[in-house]
This record gives sequence, structure tokens and C-alpha cells, in this order.
Amino acid sequence: MRILSCHIAGFGKFRSQAFDFSKPVVAFKEENGWGKTTLADFIECMLFGMDNGRSRSVAENMRVKYEPFSGGAYGGALLLEHGGKRYRVERSFGKTPSGDTARVYDQNNMLCYDFGERCERLGETLLKVGRESFRKSAYIAQGEGGDFGLPEDMKGRLIALLSVSGGANGAQNALDSLEAADRALRAKRKPAKGKLDEIDERLTWLAREQDVCLQAKTRAESLRAEADKLAARLQTVKTRGEDLTEKMERASRQNEYAARAQTYREVRVRAEQAQAEKARLEAFFNGVAPQTVNIDGVQAAATEFYAVREELEKTREKLAELEAKRAERAGLEARLAAEKKSLEAHGLLLGEAQAQARKKHEKAPVKRSKKRTVAFVLAFAAFLFGATQIASTPVLGYPFFILGAVVLVWSLASALKGVGGSKRGRGVEKSALAGYEAAQAAVEALEKQRASYPADLDEACETLRAEAEAKRERMTALKVGIERFLGNFPFGEIYDYRTAVERLKENIALHAEYTRLSREGQDDLAKLKPQENAFGEIEDIAALKLRFAEWQAERESLERELTRLLSALEAEEKRAAEGDTYAAEEAALQEEKTRLEKRLTAIRGAKQLLIKARENTAARYLEPVERRCKEYLTFMGFAVGGEKLRFAADGLPVFDENGSMRAVDYYSVGLRELIGLCVRLALFEAVFRADAPPLVLDDPFVNLDDDKTARAKKLVLELAKRYQIVYFTCKSERML
Repeated sequence: MRILSCHIAGFGKFRSQAFDFSKPVVAFKEENGWGKTTLADFIECMLFGMDNGRSRSVAENMRVKYEPFSGGAYGGALLLEHGGKRYRVERSFGKTPSGDTARVYDQNNMLCYDFGERCERLGETLLKVGRESFRKSAYIAQGEGGDFGLPEDMKGRLIALLSVSGGANGAQNALDSLEAADRALRAKRKPAKGKLDEIDERLTWLAREQDVCLQAKTRAESLRAEADKLAARLQTVKTRGEDLTEKMERASRQNEYAARAQTYREVRVRAEQAQAEKARLEAFFNGVAPQTVNIDGVQAAATEFYAVREELEKTREKLAELEAKRAERAGLEARLAAEKKSLEAHGLLLGEAQAQARKKHEKAPVKRSKKRTVAFVLAFAAFLFGATQIASTPVLGYPFFILGAVVLVWSLASALKGVGGSKRGRGVEKSALAGYEAAQAAVEALEKQRASYPADLDEACETLRAEAEAKRERMTALKVGIERFLGNFPFGEIYDYRTAVERLKENIALHAEYTRLSREGQDDLAKLKPQENAFGEIEDIAALKLRFAEWQAERESLERELTRLLSALEAEEKRAAEGDTYAAEEAALQEEKTRLEKRLTAIRGAKQLLIKARENTAARYLEPVERRCKEYLTFMGFAVGGEKLRFAADGLPVFDENGSMRAVDYYSVGLRELIGLCVRLALFEAVFRADAPPLVLDDPFVNLDDDKTARAKKLVLELAKRYQIVYFTCKSERML
């Protein structure tokens, strides 16, 4: 068997990660914490599944230890080659084994059932050994080399594989059969049970039940006597009850007469009350037949009246709003007329001010103005000429610049002096102009505000006034009609038409109801006419009922007690009758027990003989493993001497020190690791002869010295010629 690749969906620190194992030697040299042991354990779990997860220690609880750190999927897939075919193993793991799933697909990606329907025991099917034997041979982890001892399935596997004639395997099968037969008769552990265990339990139970049956027989005789006495007493009580029943019948008939008379009186009272109510309602309707009253019409009129009244209120509110707008508009128009008159006055003042200003301007001297203008132009030209010549000809530039500046200042001063004479005239003109513009702005604002009112405001007011008048007239007409109709009935002063209509409807319904009750009362009175009492004087019915109730309670109590006694008697008699059946079964079981005990004695004798023979056979068939292990120890340069190695019958290695067998525990940790490595490699080659699994080595050379490490690496490379090697280490010097 070869592993080709694996994909880890989620296992420990790995998530969505794939690894290639297609080469004969797959070596990983990674730092501590990378996940080397995690990857090795993932391969094991893909073959053998996950443990049950019951251990409280995280180090020993693989299910808890490798639950994905970041959550999500827990499991993965393993692609392997076995028997010339390729298979893909997919497993997912849950919190408990019940949540695990396992599937195997063939090279055509179809579900494969070659290894069972659910494939949980895939590794045992492929390798013919269990998880423990796999870890004792094909999976060598660091620190576990000194763990010796062969699991039972590996011992059986060695005997079956190393046997030439097959007799040892037959002996093992025979021993397994005898062991199964022994357990079938006497179980080794509770709560399991063998046949003899079940017989002993049944015999104990039968003895106890027979005692119970004898006690039940005694109780049945006592219950029978008590039941006979109770039956005689019950018969006496029943005879007394027959007399009470006859008296109760006569009293019942007399009571029926009295009840009939009482019912007649009650019906007559109800009929008279119904007739009186009917008469009162007929007086209310004042001779009008209630069923002819047009209640729907007056109800519709009342509904319309209140609807029109509500609409009239809304119309009046809207009309008041429009009238207020009309008043606002009239005030606005008065203000606009006043502002227009003010605008005309300001216009006259502005015209006079402008005329006076023109007269003063015409009289101003023109000649002086021309001289100032010429002087200003010449001064400005001299100022510019001097400014341009300062940089090149300062002697010429500065005089012209200063002269031009002085003349410019003089010209400006003269001009300002000439203007000052007309300031008062311009002030009057500006005041008149400001007043005119203010009056004009006020007129424009008022005209704009007047334009915001609807043009048809007057027409809308007249329309709403007419509409309100029409609704008022409709209300008056409805009010007259409703009050004329309701005036036929004694309502008194009416404040709410709807309440009056509802009362009228109630009275119509009451009149119909009391008419029916009056008619039915008369019919019932005719049927319940009292008859004469034909029974005469009898005992008081209340006293008879009390005596009858007491008699009935006594009878029922006696019947219940008798029923209970008869039921208990039946159960006790049935229980007592079972004693004979139990006695017959006990005799048969005693005979069966004697026969099976003889058989158990024979089975255990044969088993002891076979165990002794098996131990001899196992010792003989461990010789090839011992021989191969000696070769490995010699190759590794074992100082103690590999030729001294022996294997005990239980599979534990020991060393012959001058005739004294010394256990491996006497040696150092490094030597124990070396011995364990050689033993496991020898077991690997002995157990997996054909289609062997990959040899998984998780840094097993930690405790070896440099020479032993170099030899071990050569040994592994030699094994790689025949087996696939998956090797993990964290040191460069231990890398293959």
C-alpha cells in the first residue's frame, strides 16, 4: 500500500492544505510547532478513524486535541494505492463518534464498498491489524521506542503469517472458539452474562417467586372468606333499597304534580308581565302599529340633518375667511390711494428742485473752467515726462516731475473750490429725489400686495353666502319634518334626533318581543293547566332523598369493596397457580445447569492445554522476528551485543546475561530507544510482508548519539528500497 497524497480540510493547525506523498521517501524537515506529529496522526486517523474522545487529558484525547483551531470542517481525504487500485478515503469527525462519517471512492470516483458499507474499520481491513498494532510497528513516534509488548491481534497475526503448515493458526482458531464457548457459559465481566449466569439468576428468581406464590395462596383463602361475608351484607342492603325506590317513585309523581302547578304559576306571572309591557309600548305608539312605522326614512332624515349641519358649519367658516380677506383688500386699496397722492406731491417738489439747479449751472463762468482744464493737462504731461526721465536723466526728470505734481494739486484744489458753490442746490435736489423714490417704492409694493388677492374674491363670497343659505333652508326643512314625525310619540323635549330614533327602534323591537312572549305564555298556560292530586299524603320527599342518598352511598361502597376483594382474590389465585409452573421450570433448569457445568469444566480443561500449546507455538514463531531484530541491532552497533537478544512467550524482548534474563528496562534511555526501533522494524517486516503500509517515522532518533543516528539513517534508506517512508524531523543532522 502506498499513500499518494492527502488533503486536510481541517485538522489541528492545518486548514485547506494538501501534501504530496508520491515519492518513495517523503521527508519533512520543519521547525518545532510546524505540525509534523499532527500530519502523522492525520494519516493514522484517515486509516483507523478517531478515538472515542472520552479521555479528560487533551494530550491523550485525539478528538479534542486536533479539533480545528479556527472552527469549520473537521477531517479530510487520503489518496492511496492498494492491490493495484487507487482509492480516495474521506472522513469527517464530530464532537462524538456518532457524528463521524467515512466514505471510500474508487478510481472512477464512485462509492466503493470493498471495505464495508461505512468503512469505519478501513485500516483493520487493509492491514489485518488494529490501531495499537499499527502504532507498534508501522508508526514509530519519538519517545515511544521504549514501549514494548505485543497486542493480541499482532500475536495472532504473527502466528498466522509465520506458520508454515497452518496448524498454529488452527490452534488459535480453536482457542478462540473455546474462549467464546467459555464466555457463553460464564461471562468474565459484568454486566455481560453467560448461559450459566442466566440460569443462576433465573433459579434465584424462581425460588423467590415460589415463596411469593405460597404467600398468595394463603392470602387468597382469607380474601375468599371476607368476600363471602361482604356479598351477604350487600344482598341485605339491596333488599332495603327496593322499598326506598318504591317510595321515591310515589314521591316523585307527587312532586311532578307540585312542580307542574309551580311552573303554571311562574308562566302566568311571566305572561302577565309580557302583556303589561306590550300594553305600555302600544300606549307609546299612540294607536300606530309599530311594524308600520317608517323608521328607515326618519333615520335617513336624521343622518342627513346632522351631515348638512356639519357642512353648513364648514361653509360658514370658509365664508368668514373670505370676508376677512375682502376687508384686508379694502384697507390696502385706501393705503394705495394715499401713497399715490404722496407720489404726485414728491414729483412736483423734484421738478422744482431740478429747474433751480439748471438755472445756477448756466450762470457759472466757462472761461475759468477752460483755464483749469488746460493747466491740468499740461501739469499731467509734465508729471509723466519727469517720471519717465528720472531713471535715465535725473537732472531733467526731477524738476519736471515736481513741477507737474505741484500744478496737479493746484488744479484739483481750484476745481473743488468751484464745485462747493453749488452744494446747497444739489442737496435740495437729492432730498426731493429720495422722497419721490420712496413714495414710488411704497406704491409698487402695495400694488404687488393687492395683486396677490384672488380676482374673483367678491364672486366667491357671494357663492358661499348663497350655498350657506341653501343648506340652512335644507336643515330647517329636515328639522320640521323630523320633529313632526317624532311628535307622534311621547318623547318630550328632543335634544338629539339620533338618540330618539334609536329609542324608537328599541321600542319597536321590544314590542315584537313582548308580543311573542305574551302569545307563547298563553299557549304554555293552556298546556300546563293543573290536575288533581291523586297520591294523597306521602312521606317528605326531602327526607326520602336523604335516606336514598345514604342507602346509595352504602351500596356503592359495599360494591366497590366487593369488587376490590374479588379483583385481589383473582390476582392472588392466579399468582398462587403460577407456583406449579415455576416448580416445573426450576427442575428443568437444575438439570440444564448440571449438564452445562460439566461442559464448562471440559471446555476450561481443553483451553488450558491449548493456551500452553499456543505459548510454545508463539515462542517458536517469534524466532524470525528475533533473528531480524538481532541483525538490526548488530547493524546499529549495539554495545551490549545483539546476539544476546531473546523474546519471551509474551513478546517482550530480554537479554541473556550469563544465563540470567535481563529486561530492557535495565538499560539507558538511548539503548531502550535503539532496541525499540529495531524491534518495531523487525515486527513491521514480519507482519506486513505483502502490500505493506508506509513506514511513518516521527523523529524517532532523538535519543540516539551521532554514530547511531547515522547508522539509523542508512538503515531507513535501505528499507526505502522496499517500503514507502514518511519521515519527520526538526534537525538538519537527522535529515535523510
